[in-house]
Amino acid sequence: MQNKSMVNVDKIPDELKQISQWVCWKYTKKREKWTKPPCNVSGKNIDAQSSKNWVSFDEAIAAYRRNNNIAGVGLVLTSDLGIVGIDLDDCLDESGHIDAWAKDIVFKVGSYTEVSPSGAGLRIFVRGSLPGDSAGRKSGNIEMYTSGRYLTVTGNIFSPQGGNNEVNYSK
Repeated sequence: MQNKSMVNVDKIPDELKQISQWVCWKYTKKREKWTKPPCNVSGKNIDAQSSKNWVSFDEAIAAYRRNNNIAGVGLVLTSDLGIVGIDLDDCLDESGHIDAWAKDIVFKVGSYTEVSPSGAGLRIFVRGSLPGDSAGRKSGNIEMYTSGRYLTVTGNIFSPQGGNNEVNYSK
């Protein structure tokens, strides 16, 4: 497993960068599977849901750049942000071709979409909420969260038709 993921800082939407709910993350092997636990700017594991562990985007990026144990940065979602983070797992092959089910979701949501650190999934950030009081939903390879999670952010834009790097307010 590579230690660093590629974070394309310039492509991350300014709207997300302005939120002061960032954490770092690192790769850890747990039961034969690589995981991405959140960590602080020193690389120590943390509870991402505790606001005392959040930093600004600039602080998280500075730690990512200086500490080889930090593999990337992530945004902590809370219900007051009004952002839904959608995680589409295992939908890209090695050459970047997208599965039909995931392509349909990307086009229907029509918001900022990026490739996950593994290169095999996609992450979408869109303005909105989930039905009812739900903080998250999971079905197969699709996860959606408004709170209670942090999501890795790479800035590696996925756009099957050019797209943009703006978080869509119209959904």
